[in-house]
Amino acid sequence: MATYGEGEPTDNAVQLMQNLEDPDFNFSKGEHRLDGLKYVVFGLGNKTYEHYNFIARKTDEKLEEMGATRLGPRGEGDDDKAMEEDYLEWKEQMWPALAEALGVEEGAGGDTQDFVVTEETHPIEKVFLGELSARALNKTRGIHDAKNPYPAPIVTSRELFRVGGERNCVHIELGIEDSGIHYQHGDHVGVWPTNPEIEVNRLLCSLGLWDRRNTTINIVSLDPMLAKVPFPVPTTYETVLRHYIDISAVAGRQTLGILSKFAPTDDSKQKMVKLATDKDHYHNVVAEGCLRLGQVL
Repeated sequence: MATYGEGEPTDNAVQLMQNLEDPDFNFSKGEHRLDGLKYVVFGLGNKTYEHYNFIARKTDEKLEEMGATRLGPRGEGDDDKAMEEDYLEWKEQMWPALAEALGVEEGAGGDTQDFVVTEETHPIEKVFLGELSARALNKTRGIHDAKNPYPAPIVTSRELFRVGGERNCVHIELGIEDSGIHYQHGDHVGVWPTNPEIEVNRLLCSLGLWDRRNTTINIVSLDPMLAKVPFPVPTTYETVLRHYIDISAVAGRQTLGILSKFAPTDDSKQKMVKLATDKDHYHNVVAEGCLRLGQVL
């Protein structure tokens, strides 16, 4: 459960919170009770905000009031530090309680394929090479919105504090001339970075894709309700790594654990499993070393 703004639920949680907080709302058994319901909850928050994880805490409180039973502890992730580490730490404590209550085991579900990647041939003008939308690819005009963002250039960028000092704050101005966009208070700006050449090449080589880096690929979700293709297709291997996924952040333990199953040798697999499961070892090697995925591989 994420907390938005001044302790508010995200848009897709507004109705749920209203139902939980309205004493006149009756659930499926005809009353404002949830006896017999078992649940787990993990909050998404940021400690730099006043109402840290307020919605997760409120959800937990209301469910307990109505007779529901939480399995394991309530988790709280801090996006100001290490959200993934908070999640993994919570999952390790929560899972035994969940497994015991529901009589399940942590099996091979994580090995289930979500997408199918095929190498295909397409006219070059139909291949996404970093464009943000179909309109951008086809060079057609239209209203700019979340599905058709305007790639605003940075026209001014300057440091507001002393260069080399302990604090850092950058003043940035974006150009929206001729875009049809008029800035309003509360508008969101998305940061769309390009990954460094060295990291792109590192991963292409590590994954054995260097010779096929410009090959056109299409990606299809095996279950669009659960997993949507997160970037436009058709595209190329190199474009995916350069423009569409984050390969510049510190490699996460969960990612390393997933990739360990595809390690080329037993020795490399054991090393990756250790990094994925031993939090202190991961911290000393990957986190302290600020190693990106390509560097680890």
